[in-house]
Amino acid sequence: MTFKTRFHSVGVASRDYFKSCGVVMADRLVNGAYGLQLDRLSEKAKRAKLDYPKTEKVVGAISEYGFMFTLAKLGGMLGKITGDTLGYFLVFTHPTIVSLANGFLRLKTGMDELFKPSIRAYITTFALFEIGTTPLAFTILNTVAKLSEKAVSIPVAVLATVAMAAITLPLEYVGFRFIWSRFILKDVPKGTLMDGVRQFVKEVHPSRFFGKTVPENPAKNASEYVGQIFGVMESNWIFVQLKRAIVSGTVVALYSVSPTEFLGVYLEKSAAWATGLFETFAAGKNYRQVKSKMDANNNYLSISQS
Repeated sequence: MTFKTRFHSVGVASRDYFKSCGVVMADRLVNGAYGLQLDRLSEKAKRAKLDYPKTEKVVGAISEYGFMFTLAKLGGMLGKITGDTLGYFLVFTHPTIVSLANGFLRLKTGMDELFKPSIRAYITTFALFEIGTTPLAFTILNTVAKLSEKAVSIPVAVLATVAMAAITLPLEYVGFRFIWSRFILKDVPKGTLMDGVRQFVKEVHPSRFFGKTVPENPAKNASEYVGQIFGVMESNWIFVQLKRAIVSGTVVALYSVSPTEFLGVYLEKSAAWATGLFETFAAGKNYRQVKSKMDANNNYLSISQS
């Protein structure tokens, strides 16, 4: 092989490599962040993963980091015009809105496709509640931060993130239970609110996050079904909430942050420190475990997915 031939081969390989990196980045943004479900792009990304498995993970992580960091910056810029709560709300939720709109537009079998107990129905329901609870969550952070007269203290910063989770979770549960009991699990016995609460407590096992197998505990009615979903979810999400409390406390420990600046500084530093990658990791584990729980309950309750 001549030098010219070797040089050409290296050039082709490098071009394919960087093309694959570009495909992975585009897939993470277009199909991952915005949920546009472009099949051709998804197939190309799968081939890139097979060709460069380690690089795919690194490029994917860099893509997610860049996207989250950009959202935080854009939220801050828009917040200067509209106010932090509205600015960050519009920027942080717009990918979810785009994904939901695309999902509805692409439905081929009508709305019935969304009214079956499946991971898609779970994600769609939570996406809707995320849009509704995000401004509330930001308002809670701002309100609690104002307990400090000057610079936000570490206890107040931690309290703000804890209060955010403590207030939004019950609201999400009540709303989720109403929608699933009335529409998605309409043919399953309803059960009582306390049925769901008891099953929630039974299913909360933080060890799930570390891969420990938990004994099967099939749901007998719709309320228990929803309680179990939330129990599985909280088993993973409790670590996200812990991470948020640690980050908020660290931010005010390192920087002098006034109550009016707290929301913006917290969100921007969370993005800059790449903490969103941990949330993505936790969400992946959560979706797999919720799907497994739903499959088991659907089988026990003889719920058809066809």
